[in-house]
Amino acid sequence: MKPILLALIIVSLGAIVSLAGGWDRSTKPKFPIAQAVGIAHDKLGTETNRFFCISASLHTNTQGDGFWSFDFASESGEQRIVSVNFDGKASVFVAPKYGPNR
Repeated sequence: MKPILLALIIVSLGAIVSLAGGWDRSTKPKFPIAQAVGIAHDKLGTETNRFFCISASLHTNTQGDGFWSFDFASESGEQRIVSVNFDGKASVFVAPKYGPNR
């Protein structure tokens, strides 16, 4: 069951990324990363005590605007992905555990 669920999640994330696409590096983001990472930390709430940011990326979306994506990890192998739209709205996604602690 776990391999099927993991495969489904990976395919879903791949579809989202392919729809979102990459950011045109010659265009300045309309929403600063400092503000976006603050919103991401606020969205995690008390979980920020356990999670640390391991990556940040900038993407376009189907509306032609954009969003920041922050990957957070914990020492226990848990992961969270926080997406912050350019309007300041954030969503948290729970990703599968990684490493020997799965």
